[in-house]
Amino acid sequence: MSTQFTNRQWRLPNNENKAKQSNYSMTFDGSSQNINIQSSTELDNIPSNPYSFSFWFKSSTAGRVLSEKRAANNFLNAQYTIHLGSGYIQWYGGAGSSTPTQTSTTLIDNQWHHIVCVAESTTVNKIYVDGQLDVTSSANRINSSVVTGTFNIGSNYAGSYRYEGNLDETSIFNYSLSEAQVLEIYNNGRPKDLSTFSGTAPISWWRLGENAYFNNNSFVVPNSITGAPNGTASGTITTMISADAPGTYANGIGTNLDILDRVGNAPLSTSNSQSYNMIPDDKVPYVPGYVGNQIANNFSMSFDAASNTYFNAGNLSAINGLQKVTYSFWMNDSSGGASYPIGTDGQLILMPLINSNRFDVYLNGTSSSARIYNNQTLTILNTNQWHHIVLVIDSTLSTANQRTKIYIDGNSYTDSSGTPITQNATIGTVTTDTNIGRASGSTPAYFSGKLDEVAIFDTALNAGQIYNDIYQPTATGTNQTADFVNNPNLPNPVAWYRMGD
Repeated sequence: MSTQFTNRQWRLPNNENKAKQSNYSMTFDGSSQNINIQSSTELDNIPSNPYSFSFWFKSSTAGRVLSEKRAANNFLNAQYTIHLGSGYIQWYGGAGSSTPTQTSTTLIDNQWHHIVCVAESTTVNKIYVDGQLDVTSSANRINSSVVTGTFNIGSNYAGSYRYEGNLDETSIFNYSLSEAQVLEIYNNGRPKDLSTFSGTAPISWWRLGENAYFNNNSFVVPNSITGAPNGTASGTITTMISADAPGTYANGIGTNLDILDRVGNAPLSTSNSQSYNMIPDDKVPYVPGYVGNQIANNFSMSFDAASNTYFNAGNLSAINGLQKVTYSFWMNDSSGGASYPIGTDGQLILMPLINSNRFDVYLNGTSSSARIYNNQTLTILNTNQWHHIVLVIDSTLSTANQRTKIYIDGNSYTDSSGTPITQNATIGTVTTDTNIGRASGSTPAYFSGKLDEVAIFDTALNAGQIYNDIYQPTATGTNQTADFVNNPNLPNPVAWYRMGD
């Protein structure tokens, strides 16, 4: 079964983060947090000449202000307002201009994006997105009047429309950046160290996390340009620094930890950290390069609907009436039509349906009221290819549409039309045998293709167990698959059919 992975390439984490220039960002909660930078001569005079505004952001919430500097109640003479409207970056400002320069695509996808707003002249203004020119506008961005007042990051001038998401590496240049300079700052998705920038240095550069510190109960966000104004954070400031920045991976993101939890106490060091209030369950086993325990796997089982081939697994009474259960199996469908890998008669447990790349799951019956996932469009479920399928049921969760989850090839599958039915997904009493290779009944429906490593757990496995301990050992192995009984991160399954081995 390993041959289907021969041509796949898998990225393993390494020490690449050591060369990064940004390892931290600042998170904003959308209700109480922002950063205030007091008025300064250089900042006040920027709009009278060409200038550029560069920053990184990651958000999934629209209708918020990322940053703004303007005189109170004088929107038309704003120096600049960067607004995340209905998902588009909107750049307001200039002499009497109320029309924004707006990006051509929505950007609230909870991914890091680099934005540069360039005021080249009174008639040429540009917004670059991720190193590429996105829009050119003639909206006026050069203002001959001096704009005094506080510059806010994470809100408007009055502290309203507070931003929700991450911000990082915000800088202001007193000239218009060229396309090549924008691309240099973007640096293939990893922020450029502006202290080594080939162009003229910015007049202000707030790192937003890299060098922030406490001073007499105030949270200071330093300006990395000597003599330029620092920022002061407001709100629940101890939770604002996040180990999440553009281009990073394998960093830690703490839950219910804040800056005050950092303590300089570690062997052979004077400035490392010591954590408090942590328990053994807080340990995460999935370090970079982790692959779950493996076992030899040389065979699968082939099924042919035309010949009515199937495997009788008997009555699985161990899962009767459970509120939590997980089904895991590998499938290589060859039918190109309706295909039923696993099912029981009457009280149906699991019946994926491959039909024009669709996937149905029924629970405790075959009527529409028992359907959990209805006609899911799954273009990744191609015929004649191996795919790993996991169904997790947890009826103890309070949110109905989280009680059932499907994982395909190690990743949770979601779709706008795939909201599970709003009912408790408790497994009913199983009175008939479970079949592998068909959904039995008065007119049995059979499966065509190959099945391997069918396992059933009497608990709800989490995403880490599914990806790292089940999917990865097979995807990265050569004639190997996940070992379900010798992995301390996994509970023993109530059933595990090797399907040939």
